[in-house]
Amino acid sequence: MNDARTTSTRRMTGDQRGTKANLSVDVATRDGRGREVSPTSALDGSYNGALGSFDSGRSNSTDEVEAPNDMGESRGIERTRSSDMELSRSASRQHIDRLLSEAVTMFHRDGPLVNPLERIPSANSMEMRMRFVCEAKKFEYGLFWEFEGKQSLLCTSKVCISDQAGVNLFVDTSFTMFNRFSMGFGMPGRIGYTGNYEWHEDVRQLPAWSFQRKRQAEQAKLRTVIGVPLENGVVEFGTRETAEHTVNTVQYIQKLCQIMKPASE
Repeated sequence: MNDARTTSTRRMTGDQRGTKANLSVDVATRDGRGREVSPTSALDGSYNGALGSFDSGRSNSTDEVEAPNDMGESRGIERTRSSDMELSRSASRQHIDRLLSEAVTMFHRDGPLVNPLERIPSANSMEMRMRFVCEAKKFEYGLFWEFEGKQSLLCTSKVCISDQAGVNLFVDTSFTMFNRFSMGFGMPGRIGYTGNYEWHEDVRQLPAWSFQRKRQAEQAKLRTVIGVPLENGVVEFGTRETAEHTVNTVQYIQKLCQIMKPASE
């Protein structure tokens, strides 16, 4: 009796095992396309199905790793582009700053390409021009002798930006006591007659007959005095400092102080 039960139990177990094997085969062969797949390939996850090859538990991890790499690369490219743009902007700013610096240097050295003062309809326009030159070239005074016919020059304009009383006295004396020079005599007369400018780095070295205001200049402690011819007269500038001779300064003065005559004349 016991042997019969044991035998039936063994048979049932064998049947169950067969059923399980059949089920596993049935499951393995259902791939959606009617193709047979071995149980081994279905179990180890190396099945090549309708959605492409996959390896059990590996495809998801690969996607998760590649996505951050793509994001990192894109961020690196953005940083590179941003860095390149910033470098380009910095180079542009440096180039603009250099051009502006060169323009300012050229303006003070050679004068403006277009005289900014030539259209000022003012009776004191020459004084404004002389003051502009004094401030730009570090002169302390300016005097203008205008042609009076063809025989003489008359001092008609003055400007003094120095805070020294001696320089102010020299300018006032020149404007009142030495306000007229005959053509060919004195520094204004020589320049008006010859049309050549004069640059005296140390006026103390000149003889009294060449510079009649020498004593007043020494009292004012003046050093450099220059005279520049214009179409309508002679302009003079001076300073207590020693200024080296430069042709660019002469051209600068001629360009700034020249008053253009109206077209009707």
